[in-house]
Amino acid sequence: MAAVLDLFAGCGGAALGLRRAGWRTLACIERDEAAAATLAAAGFPVLRADVREVDWHAFAGRADLLWASPPCQPGSTAGRRLAARDPRDGWPWTFDALDAVRPSWFLAENVLGWTYHADACARDGAAGGCAGWLWEQTIVPAVRSRFAFSGAWRLDAADFGAPQHRRRVILWGGPVPLRAPTPTHGDPDDEDNALRGLSRWRTVRDAIGDTLLADDACEERACYPCDGSHGRACAEPWRADRPAPTVTTTEVKGTRAHAPDWTFHGGPDRASDAAFLMAGVRRIEVAEGLRLQTLPDDWPLQGTRELWDRVQDAIGGRYQGQRDTVRAGEFTYPGLVSCGHCGCLLSAQIQKERYIYYHCSGFKGNCGERYLREESLDQHFAAALRSLVFPPSWMEYLKVELRKGQADVQRFHQESLDRLNADCARIQRRLDQMYVDKLDGLIDADTYARNARQWQDELRAHRRSMSKHDEAKQSYLEDGLLIVALAQEAPSLFEQATREEKRELLNHLLSNSSWAGGKLTIEWRKPYVFLAEFQNPESDEPPSGSDSEGGPSEMVGLGICL
Repeated sequence: MAAVLDLFAGCGGAALGLRRAGWRTLACIERDEAAAATLAAAGFPVLRADVREVDWHAFAGRADLLWASPPCQPGSTAGRRLAARDPRDGWPWTFDALDAVRPSWFLAENVLGWTYHADACARDGAAGGCAGWLWEQTIVPAVRSRFAFSGAWRLDAADFGAPQHRRRVILWGGPVPLRAPTPTHGDPDDEDNALRGLSRWRTVRDAIGDTLLADDACEERACYPCDGSHGRACAEPWRADRPAPTVTTTEVKGTRAHAPDWTFHGGPDRASDAAFLMAGVRRIEVAEGLRLQTLPDDWPLQGTRELWDRVQDAIGGRYQGQRDTVRAGEFTYPGLVSCGHCGCLLSAQIQKERYIYYHCSGFKGNCGERYLREESLDQHFAAALRSLVFPPSWMEYLKVELRKGQADVQRFHQESLDRLNADCARIQRRLDQMYVDKLDGLIDADTYARNARQWQDELRAHRRSMSKHDEAKQSYLEDGLLIVALAQEAPSLFEQATREEKRELLNHLLSNSSWAGGKLTIEWRKPYVFLAEFQNPESDEPPSGSDSEGGPSEMVGLGICL
């Protein structure tokens, strides 16, 4: 059986397709920990490594095909398209692998953006050239020079039975010429496709209609009302009978189209946008994304990082950027823990080239606090994180409490929206009246311009606040459940994390921490402080009875701080 070496393997979509086509996987090269674990769980041989650091000579003469999916960001029209100036550009490392492995065949897939020139491109390679210039002058010639025959095809996954439009360029090289594959599916509205014997495109309804379009879909997930108050929510149900837009890495953020004045600038560009247009749903679920990608329902996705990313999105990523200047991966806790005696930060140092010790930096004088090992801090932080974990019997109770608190949270956000709406109307009346005064000569042009600028700035600020309140109002339940889920996974996340990931997790969960006399004291950030205070350490069973008639749920604070 012919062997394939798979570069930038991700969670295994290409590897699965190649296996189904009869190829034996020599190795999947992937640096992301969760993706590599997924590949291993799916039965593929995995080398977890950065392609820039692999000794390719170990694979020389063993691979018949080298498949590559270099990062798309340097060429994608969704980004800045820095091409060779983007450090994520994987084409140079792909060609290094080709030269060392020397396979008979080469296949690479990527976004069509690589084939487009930027409007401002001089087409002379100035400043490194745009993505289109790099494609024409470097990437395609690099393949042509290495193989007797080569070419490029522009294909859409929907034309081959996938329930999503995923338009890609396939670059190939080999010892004999190849023809582009013939589509098997097509637009059912095109009569010529029926005459050519093509099956109709697979649709969103075919793939995920049982979950996305179910009558109770909005009971367990965030949805927008279909009453015209949220742009085009539910206004285009016909999209259920078409392939979805591309499933992207940003699906976790949900649709951006809920604002009444949102435009798609040409059309919805990710699957969650289409879900919003056809059913008012904020975002597709992970299981729905698998189906749209034609991965099996039981594909063994690994890792909890995706949960962390979803929570970051739910609360706006507000602590994600709080880093100090300590070099990533060197020490875990500098800048995170202060001395409980004098308030100075703890600093770290290496002893005997292997042991990491922490001590008070002593900027306010010697406080007498003893040195402690990093492992001791690890243990104390792990114990603190375990205090967030609820007994299994509490989980259903928490869900009920969150649902009961939803009405109170929505009332809070609606009152804020009403107040902001009234302010916007007042500002708009002022602007209208001031314009009339300008026409009547009651105020001069400079006064009009100065006041109009100020009030328009206020109007824009109010509208931004309204958008935030509106989204929080809709997403309270789903985001609250995400917060609870991350709290339950925090100990295992911490145990498996690298030093840099531990810092990121603790920055997210904690506002302050201090060490004194062998004791770690911590302060939780909102909303985790509500979870810590909500615990009943004296019982593994949740409170009995109902507080539905006695006032707002205790979990309302969790929702409002979202």
